[in-house]
Amino acid sequence: MIRWAGWKAAVLLILLVAVAFLLGGGWYFSNLLLKGALEPRRENLRSILKVVALDGDSITLQVTSEGGEDRSWNKDGIWGLRWEDGYARVGDILQIDDSKVVRKFFPLKGEPEVGGLVRLYLFAFPDNPEEAFGLPTQKVSFSSTLGSFPAWFIEGSRTTWVIFVHGKRDAPPRQS
Repeated sequence: MIRWAGWKAAVLLILLVAVAFLLGGGWYFSNLLLKGALEPRRENLRSILKVVALDGDSITLQVTSEGGEDRSWNKDGIWGLRWEDGYARVGDILQIDDSKVVRKFFPLKGEPEVGGLVRLYLFAFPDNPEEAFGLPTQKVSFSSTLGSFPAWFIEGSRTTWVIFVHGKRDAPPRQS
C-alpha cells in the first residue's frame, strides 16, 4: 500500500510540474508573441542622419555618430523622414556606400535643410491625416466603457461613413 501511495505521489508531482511548465511556458511565449507581433512598436524614430544634398526628387543622407548601431538607413523600402517641422517619404535606394545613401525623395510637409539632421520613421506617412494627406480634420473624442478616445473627424460629401480604429498604446488604461 505504501509503495502504491508513493507511486501516486510521484505521478501527481510529475503532473503538477508538467502543468506548471506548460502554464509558465505558455505565459512566456505568449508574451513574446504579444511583444513581437501584436503590440504596435512605438520606437518609430530610428537612424539619425544628416542631409548632405537635396536634388529635386532625390536626397542624400549621411550616417551620424548619434545613429548608433541602427542600420535601417541602408534598407530598401518606403520610410518616413522626419525633422523638426516637416515630414517626407523616402523610397528606392539610388546609390549607397558605407556611410551615405541616395534615395528617392517625396516631400509631404516642407523640405529639410542641407546640413540638417533627420530621422527615419517606420511609417511612410505621419500619423495626422491633415499633415499626411492635406485633409482638413477636426479633433474629436468618443466615449466608451474603457474611457474617452481621441479621434479625427474628416468631413465627407456622401452619406456613407467609416470609423477606423488602430493602435493599442494610445488608449487610456482600463479602469477597474
